[in-house]
Amino acid sequence: MTQANPNANTRTGQPKLALHSTAKPAKSNVASRLFELIKTGGEPEKVIKQLLLISIAETGARSSQLLVRRAGRWQFKPGAKVGKHAAELDLLEELDEELDGFFQSGNTVLRTLASCDDQPVTLTPIRAAACEPEILIQIHKDQSNAAKAFSRLRPVVDALSIWMERQYVSESVWQVSSLASIVELVGKIESSATIKDASNSLVNELTRGLGCETVAIAVYRKGKLAVQAISGLQKVDSTSKTCLAYLQALQESTIRDQQAIYPAMDSENDHLLIAHKQLAATIQNEAVISQTLVNTNGDTVGAWVFTGNRNLIQNERMNRFVSTASPSVADSYSILARSQKPWLTRAVRWMRDTISGFTWLMMLLGVIGLILLMALPITYRVRCNCVIEPVKRRYAVAPFDGLIVSGYAEPGDLVKKGEVLAEIDGRTIRWELSSVTAERLSSLRQREIELADENIPNLFLAELENERFSAEESILNFKKDNLKIKSPIDGVILSGSLERSEASSVTTGEVLFEVGSTKEIKVQIEIPADEIAQIDKGQHVKIWIEGNEDTPLSAEITRLHPRSITRDAKNVFIAEVEFENPEDRYRPGMKGVVRIDGHERSLGWSLFHKPVNYVRSHFTWW
Repeated sequence: MTQANPNANTRTGQPKLALHSTAKPAKSNVASRLFELIKTGGEPEKVIKQLLLISIAETGARSSQLLVRRAGRWQFKPGAKVGKHAAELDLLEELDEELDGFFQSGNTVLRTLASCDDQPVTLTPIRAAACEPEILIQIHKDQSNAAKAFSRLRPVVDALSIWMERQYVSESVWQVSSLASIVELVGKIESSATIKDASNSLVNELTRGLGCETVAIAVYRKGKLAVQAISGLQKVDSTSKTCLAYLQALQESTIRDQQAIYPAMDSENDHLLIAHKQLAATIQNEAVISQTLVNTNGDTVGAWVFTGNRNLIQNERMNRFVSTASPSVADSYSILARSQKPWLTRAVRWMRDTISGFTWLMMLLGVIGLILLMALPITYRVRCNCVIEPVKRRYAVAPFDGLIVSGYAEPGDLVKKGEVLAEIDGRTIRWELSSVTAERLSSLRQREIELADENIPNLFLAELENERFSAEESILNFKKDNLKIKSPIDGVILSGSLERSEASSVTTGEVLFEVGSTKEIKVQIEIPADEIAQIDKGQHVKIWIEGNEDTPLSAEITRLHPRSITRDAKNVFIAEVEFENPEDRYRPGMKGVVRIDGHERSLGWSLFHKPVNYVRSHFTWW
C-alpha cells in the first residue's frame, strides 16, 4: 500500500513513508481512500492494518498501534500493530496510570517516553458509541514529525471510530441472529418426540442455515457414543465407511474435550486431529470443526461436527457460534432424554395431535362397540375332519389249507350274502377222496370176510379201519363242498386280494376278505387334541360328506373315545355318530367335514383363546 521514499531523512537515516512515491496526497484523496476502505469492508484485522498504514503514511510515524481497555485494564489490541514498536510491557507500565485520563480528555497528547528511547509519542483517543475504549498510539522520529499528527490524524481517527461502530452494529446483529438461531434450534429439539427425530431436524436445519456441506451429531446412549443423524441422509448405516469416519471424528472431539478445527489454526494441534483429517478426506471436504456437547451440569451429552470450505469453517464467527450453541443444545438433549416417553405414549400423543375431535369421538364409539361385540355370547363351534366306517364287519377266511384257483372280488365291490369271492383248487381233494373211498370199500369187504370166518380180532380191526376211512372221507367231502369262499353278509369289500394268482397257497383261518355292512354306518370324527376340552357326549354335529354336501347329516355324538390316537401325523380324539344307510348312499372310507356345536362362549374368547393359550404355554413369564 505504501513504498519507501528514496530520499532518506538526513537526521535519522530512516526512509520517509508516503502514499505516493513522489508527492504528498491531498486530503480529499485520503478521505476518499478512507471512505472506500470503510465502505468495502473486509476482515476486521486487515481493515485496521490498512487504516494504521494510512495513519503512518499521513504522519510519517515509525509505528502505529491500538490500545484497548478490556476487563478494567489497558492492553495492546491483538493484530492492530504496524511499523517498528517499542517494548509493549514497558510502555504500558509507564503509561498505565495516565491512559484513562488521556482517553477522558478526548484530545491528542504528545509525550516523550523512556520506554520509547525518549522518542515523541502521540496518544489519540478513539471514541465510538457502545464500543470498548481505544487509543491510537504512534511513535515518531522527532518533534516535527510528531507535530503532523495533530492535524493529519483526525480523518484516520474518525474512520476508525466509524469502522468500530459499524463492526459493533454488525456484531450485535450477528449476535442477535445467532441467539435467535440457537433459541430456534433448542425449540426444535425440545418439541421433538425422540432424540432421533430431534437430531434429523437439527442437522438439516444447521446445514441450511450455516451453509455447511454436512452436519452430524452423536449422542451417548447407554454409555456408548452413537451417530444419530447426518445431514442429507434419511437413514444412518452404522456399518458404512462414511458413518464410521464421522463417529471416529466425534469420538476424537470428546477425547479432546474442546473445540477442534481441521486444518488446525496452529501447528501445535495439527497432530491431534487425525480422525478429523480422515473424515475430510473421506467426504472430500476442505475443513472440519467439532465440539463436545457438555450441559450446564458438566455432563457430556455427545458431540457434533461440521464440514465445509476452509473460509467458512475457520471463520471466527463460525467458531463462536459452535462454542456458544453447544451448551444450549446439550441441555436440550438432556431434557429430551429425561422427558422422552415410551413408544405407546408417543403414539397416543401423535394420534391426539393429528386426529380431529370428531374422529376421536367416532374412534371411541368404535372401540366401545368393538368391546361390546367381543362380549356377545355365541355358540362355540369346532370344525374337524371325519371318515365313514361300517358298524358291522365280517371276515371271509380260508376253511382249510389249499391253493386259490382265482379271486372274484376286489375292495370296494358291493357283494351279497353267499356271493362267491374266491375259489380253492379241488383236484387234489377229489383225488384224495377217490382213494379214501376205495380204501373204505376195501375195508368193508375185508370186514365181511372176517365176519364169515368168525375171526373176531380181525373183524374189530376191519371195522376200525372202516371208521377211519369214513372220517377221512367226511373231511374230504367237506372240503369238496366248501371250495368256494363266500361273503358272510351283504356289504362292501373293505380289504382283500385284488386278484389271487393261480396256485397261491392259503392256510386254515387266513383272512382273505373283510366285508363291511352298508346298511348301518358310523362317522368317526377326528377332534383335535387342543379342542377336546370343548367337546362332550351328546353335543349336536353337522356333517358334510364329500360328494353329498347338498344333504348334510345331523346327529348327536353317541360315543367319545377316552384315548387319543395319531392320524395323518396329528394327535386326535375319536368321536362316533351312527346312521342308517338304506340306500347305500354312503360307503366306508368316504371323508367329510364336521361342525360340532359346543358350549356358549363370548365372541372375543372364541376368536382369541387359541393365541392366548399359545402365549401362555410358550412364554414362562406369563
